[in-house]
Amino acid sequence: MVLSWSRGTFARFTLDQTLDSFLRCHVEGFETFGGVPRSILYDNLKSVVLERQGDLIRFHNRILDLAGHYHFAPKPVGIARGNEKGRVERKIRDIRESFFAARSYGSLADLNRQLDTWLARVVHQRRVPGDADKLVSQALTEEQDRLLKLPEHPITPESIRAISSGKTPYLRFDKNDYSIPHSLIRKPLTVIASESTVRVLDGDIEVARHPRCWGVRQQIEDEAHLTALLVDKRKSREHRGRNRLFAGCPAAQPFLAEVAKHSGHLGGTTSRLLRLLDQYGATELDSALADAHRRGAFAAQSVAHVLGQRRRSRGAPVPIEPALPERVRGIVVTQHSLERYDRLGRESKSGGVNLDTGALTALTQARNPGLRVLVQHLIGSRIPVATTTDLAEFRYEVDNYAGPIERDNATRVFARVRAIPDAPSVRALGLHVTNGLGANDIKILGTGDALGIQTITSDARAVRAAGAQGVLFDVQPIPPTQYGKL
Repeated sequence: MVLSWSRGTFARFTLDQTLDSFLRCHVEGFETFGGVPRSILYDNLKSVVLERQGDLIRFHNRILDLAGHYHFAPKPVGIARGNEKGRVERKIRDIRESFFAARSYGSLADLNRQLDTWLARVVHQRRVPGDADKLVSQALTEEQDRLLKLPEHPITPESIRAISSGKTPYLRFDKNDYSIPHSLIRKPLTVIASESTVRVLDGDIEVARHPRCWGVRQQIEDEAHLTALLVDKRKSREHRGRNRLFAGCPAAQPFLAEVAKHSGHLGGTTSRLLRLLDQYGATELDSALADAHRRGAFAAQSVAHVLGQRRRSRGAPVPIEPALPERVRGIVVTQHSLERYDRLGRESKSGGVNLDTGALTALTQARNPGLRVLVQHLIGSRIPVATTTDLAEFRYEVDNYAGPIERDNATRVFARVRAIPDAPSVRALGLHVTNGLGANDIKILGTGDALGIQTITSDARAVRAAGAQGVLFDVQPIPPTQYGKL
C-alpha cells in the first residue's frame, strides 16, 4: 500500500493469497499509517471487482463492508491502464530486488519485522519525487494529518465456514484436521479462522479453539477432546465386555458378585477375565471360574492360576500375555485378509510400490509433465498400490483442486492403482504424531513398511520426522507438486 502524495509505504508477506489475508493487510496498513486514505486505487482483481462493464462496476461485498467501516472509496483503475498504478508496481519490484533477494529469516514474523525496519530506514529516508528537499518520512508525517481517523473498533477479517465432521471427531479446514468434542460428530458446526487461531462454534457457543496450522495434512488436537473420548469409549467397552463375559461364562456373574462383596476391583477383574477369555476360550474359563468360586478365591489371578495348572498338567503351553507400552495398549487393529498381499507378490517378481498422495498427484497433474514421467519411471514394472486413507486424500484433492485434464488423468490412475487397506507395521504404530508427522502419514508409510515395499512420497518432512523417532522407512522421495487448474 503506497500513499500517493508522500510515497509512504506499507507491505506485508503472508502465507496465502486469500481474501481474508488481503483484508487483514488493509487493516494493518491503516493502523501503521495511523489513518485511512479517502480513496484507494485498485487493479481490477477479483477480490475487489466481481464484474465490470465500462464504468458499471460490481464490487465484492466484503471489500464494500471494509470500505463502509473505514469510510474510504474503492476505485478500480481503467482496464489495460498500467500507468495508473505505476507507484505500486514499481514498489513491488523494489521490494523483490532490494529487500527480499538473498535475505535470510527464521519465520514469517521475523521476515515482516525485517521488512518494517527496511521500509523505515531505507524507503522512508528517500527523497520525495518532485521535491528534493523533503524526505518520504517527513511528507508522511504531514500527510497523516489529512488522513481519516481510525474507527473506534477495528474490523478483524476472519474466514467463516459451515462444516460438518465425518465419522471421526475432527473437522477438516484448509487441508488440516482439527479436533472437536466427540459428542458433536456429524453435527453442522461453524469454523471461524483468523491468521493465528481456528475456533469452532456450535450455534453461538465456542466448543473448540486451536492455534492455526499453515502446514498440510496435519492433525491439531486438544488433549481434553481425546481424554473425554477415551473415557467414554472405556465406559462403553467395559459395559460390552461384561455382557460378553456373562454370555460366554455363566459362572462369571456369581463370581463377580463375590468379588464386589469382598471389596475387590470390579473393573480390573473384568478386564483380566476378558483377556483370559480370549486366551483360553469360554469353556475353559467358565470351568476355572467355578473351581475358583468353590475354593473361595475371588480374584482374577486365582482363575489364571487354575487355568495355567490345567494346561501344564496336559503338557500344553501356557499363553503368555505380552507387556505392551501404555501408548499402544488401547489401539485396536482391524484384522484384514493377507490374500491380496500374497497375490501382489505372485503377480510380479519385483513386487509392488506404495504411492502416497503426493505421488498420485504427480501422476495426474498437468503443470509438470517431467515429474509425471519421473514417477512413471520410478514405478517401472512394479504394481502401484495405495492405502484407503491415501486414496481418500487423493480423491479430495482431485474433487476440490484438479482441472478437467487432471481429472481425466485421475480417472486412469484410479483404474490402474490397486487399493489396499490401512495396515501399518508394528514399529509404525509406535510412532508419536508430531507437527511434521501426521496420523495419516503413519498409516500410509507404515502400510508400505508392513508390506516390505518401497513408498514413493513427496512428504520429505514426514519421513524426517519418523527418522527422528528412530524409524527409517524405505522411500523414494520426489519433489512436491500441486494442481494448476488447467
